[in-house]
Amino acid sequence: MKFWLPFIKQRRVEYICFAFFMLLACVGFCTHEMWYDEAQAWQIARTAPINDILFLIPHYEGHPPFWHLLLAIPAKLGSPWQWSVGIIGFLFMIANGALIFFKAPFPRWVRCLLPFSYFLFYQYGIIVRPYSALTLVMLLLALYFPQKDKRSTLYVVLLAALCMCHIFGIAIAGGITLAWLWELKNHRPWKEYLSALCKDVRFHKMLGLLGFVIILFILMHQTNGFLSAYLAYTRSLFKQLLYVFFAMPADAVLTNSVDSIQIINHAFTWPNLLVACIVGACLWGMLFTFLSRKYILYLVLPYLCLAGILIHYCSRHHIGIALVLVIWYAWITLKAFPALNPVSEKIKRLAHGFLALVLIVPAGWSLYALYLNYKLLRFRGQPSVDFLNKYHLTH
Repeated sequence: MKFWLPFIKQRRVEYICFAFFMLLACVGFCTHEMWYDEAQAWQIARTAPINDILFLIPHYEGHPPFWHLLLAIPAKLGSPWQWSVGIIGFLFMIANGALIFFKAPFPRWVRCLLPFSYFLFYQYGIIVRPYSALTLVMLLLALYFPQKDKRSTLYVVLLAALCMCHIFGIAIAGGITLAWLWELKNHRPWKEYLSALCKDVRFHKMLGLLGFVIILFILMHQTNGFLSAYLAYTRSLFKQLLYVFFAMPADAVLTNSVDSIQIINHAFTWPNLLVACIVGACLWGMLFTFLSRKYILYLVLPYLCLAGILIHYCSRHHIGIALVLVIWYAWITLKAFPALNPVSEKIKRLAHGFLALVLIVPAGWSLYALYLNYKLLRFRGQPSVDFLNKYHLTH
């Protein structure tokens, strides 16, 4: 016990915030009304044969079979679905929160506010979907980034796990792998680099990862039903590019430039889009001003790969992935280069004020979402279930 006391005292603020985080998570899960996609995933896991989950369902769900296989463990054992889904979501949420509170290289006040952000806390926490697993793997990739060359097997396994989470995970893992390959070049001539690459065991493991991704694409080879519906609504490519590269990062943390219908049919209004783009440009400016740009490809390439999907297939809850990518880049950069780029004290104070706004506003959204969770009935499913149970009409 004496061994742990100094550590606990040193991290007292983090433990208090983490306890509050777990309390809010419990409140959220106890009052959360399951969304249709949570219920649909459970029904697939409960009723579909494993063979269909592996080879048929991925054609229409837009992500590899990992999530349904995970849910199938309690579902096929007959566990109560609300409790089972809630516990799985709670475990992912607590793991994500613990990594940020205790392992992230950010200042203490950032670590204590960031886990309460709307997308991390509510959309990728309380609402239990594959994005909670995707976030966890991204945080682990950031944690083990300094060891990626010495422990390349572990790192490639984590990249494979990211691919298993979602098609967005495949895109991000592809971008990270491309950046890693470029880093291995290390200013060598191409001929020398390619010759050395063929003998590099890390490259062989990346080829194994590529083979694994090809298998995943074979499992998802048919046209995704949801993706086809989204493509039918495509409007201006220019607006889509503006949104994905500038407005989406702003929407993930501060602004609310589009509603769910607009983001589905890409009918962005110019005034809202431009305001969000300005905020997004400020966010990118902060990143490039205060963080070292040595690892910039580890942000740019994954973001480009992700954008290639998002301009075709994007819904309201997908925009938080931009926040996850920014956290990943800030983590690996600050871990390697703890000191910020030299700037004037005035600019630093302005940046800290803007960062505080970026962290406090979405935390307020999370609290409001919890309030609505408790106060409002979003769907009519539960009253129907209660009626059927009350009058013994379940059969």
